[in-house]
Amino acid sequence: MHHIRVTVIGAGLAGLSAASYLRRNNVEVTIIDKNPRIGGMLSTESIKGFFLDRGFHPVLDNFPELNRIINVRSLHLREFAKGFSFIDSEFSHDDFSIPQRGDSFSQYLKILKMLPFDKTTGLARRTTKTLLGSARDGLNANFTTTKELLEQLVVRESKLHGFFRALNSALLLDPECATPPAESIATASLFVRGQLCIPDTGIAELPSQIASSIPLENFRLDSEVVSVSDSHITLATRETIEHDYTIVTVAPLDLPALNFPFPEIRYLGYSTHYFATESAITTGAMIQVPIFDHSKIISTVVLDEVSALYAPRGVHLISVTTKSEHDAKAVLGEAASIFGIQQKDLDHINSYQLNYGVPSFTSRTMRAETYNGQRISNKILLAGDYLLGSSLDLAIKSGRLAAQNILMDAFNRAD
Repeated sequence: MHHIRVTVIGAGLAGLSAASYLRRNNVEVTIIDKNPRIGGMLSTESIKGFFLDRGFHPVLDNFPELNRIINVRSLHLREFAKGFSFIDSEFSHDDFSIPQRGDSFSQYLKILKMLPFDKTTGLARRTTKTLLGSARDGLNANFTTTKELLEQLVVRESKLHGFFRALNSALLLDPECATPPAESIATASLFVRGQLCIPDTGIAELPSQIASSIPLENFRLDSEVVSVSDSHITLATRETIEHDYTIVTVAPLDLPALNFPFPEIRYLGYSTHYFATESAITTGAMIQVPIFDHSKIISTVVLDEVSALYAPRGVHLISVTTKSEHDAKAVLGEAASIFGIQQKDLDHINSYQLNYGVPSFTSRTMRAETYNGQRISNKILLAGDYLLGSSLDLAIKSGRLAAQNILMDAFNRAD
């Protein structure tokens, strides 16, 4: 294979994944990002002794792509309590715990107690087998959303519905269960068999670890791309960078220079609000998920119970994730009620709003069309969470696939 040069636009997970894979295969890579830092959505600020992530981004320690690209132990992961606490309209807590990793497989069957339907039906069997990781095919293609699947299973008011709503809220930021069932079930299967975690000093450690394999001189930060062609890109400074291939990993809306008719993608905006309190809290490290209809909160958790480094000693740090239209004042009362403390005892530290937080796929057709359009010309490829799904692991996977496509193309041309 002859020497090739690749420009990667975007230094988020997909871009770093693509660049890391190409570097391991001796490809010359330049990574360009308009921001002064790497990581895309994944960043951490240190404010008043607190580590504040720009959004709530827990990871599963058994994410396959994450384990493929780095040694997960290097992230110094700290574990959430395994399960969720469902909060009703009276602010009562109903804890739902998952058997810990290492327990016998028979203990996982305890999960089936939350299934109120006839377990002999084919659909129920496929759902259960996929959840427990014992079937590859899982569900058929008859359902567009997880909500449709749950309604077909007649589990609207069951703990299974609460489990999927909690899981989708925490990992996919989709409390309405609009995610395609295949993605929800796959995430649930990983969750049952793995452990939900955060790096001990913030989520920014994840992109930092991926980037550690790439020399600093390969990065061009604070650089805005104004045009893209098969042979070169042009920056706002009028500098031209020539290449053999380009991988575009930023959201289509963020790169009008491409001038390509992307399929319409709806993004779910959300906000994460951080509060501090010295009041006693007894919820531990379990994620709290309100399941009543008028709740403004998607999920909330006491982060210093997961990693003590997130907050100064003697102070609790509470993360509250909401839909983007709700500000910190709007959720203060509900957050205080969930943790059984007074509003006056919660101090607002900071809030982060992500208008393009999570891509929402309303149909499998749109997702398939988007993925099939991964190569928009012979030399320009796409990568990003909007191609495969909304989890961090799928963003990493999309970058790897784009890099593999380039290597295969270059190999074929060499022949």
